[in-house]
Amino acid sequence: MAQVNCTPAPYWLEMPLYQFRQWIRSSNDLIAERQRARKDGK
Repeated sequence: MAQVNCTPAPYWLEMPLYQFRQWIRSSNDLIAERQRARKDGK
């Protein structure tokens, strides 16, 4: 998560668990997209 966001910990601690899981999924998608772009030389 630190690769795509610098949000303070209290924000995450107050977030409902289902939203936190959704955010993690989105974060993982962004990281995977960056990795694919690096492999493709973009």
